[in-house]
Amino acid sequence: MPEFTTLVSGLSFTECPRWRDGRLHVSDFYTHRVFAFAMDGTAETIAHVPQQPSGLGFLPDGRLLIVSMRDRKILRRETDGSLVTHADVSALAPGFLNDMLVDRDGRLSGLFTDSDLARLLERRRDEQIDRPISEVMTVRPLTINLDAI
Repeated sequence: MPEFTTLVSGLSFTECPRWRDGRLHVSDFYTHRVFAFAMDGTAETIAHVPQQPSGLGFLPDGRLLIVSMRDRKILRRETDGSLVTHADVSALAPGFLNDMLVDRDGRLSGLFTDSDLARLLERRRDEQIDRPISEVMTVRPLTINLDAI
């Protein structure tokens, strides 16, 4: 069995991991930060998102896209480290944004919102929440070829 090594601890709630240029990028939801971790455990805070960061993606030139959850915007981290609005989807997304998928050409291919999750749970309200995932998961989920991202 492989051994696991803890590279970093003390984070609040990390999500949306993305690997790019030898570093793991994650959102730390409750501290409102986006981190980049090197394999030696070195951590760099690369963004602070007041409206809570969530999904991450990269443009072809390496700039980072960040979901700003509560105000329903996609932010872009410029090469100087500043954050600018890349897209405001608040008129299209009634609930908080969660994750997104950005393809290799930098196109936003999908968004997942808390409303999507609520609709899923509402459709399955008669099912017990503690059932095995194999009994409630999508049997034929949509997948994306790794070459497309």
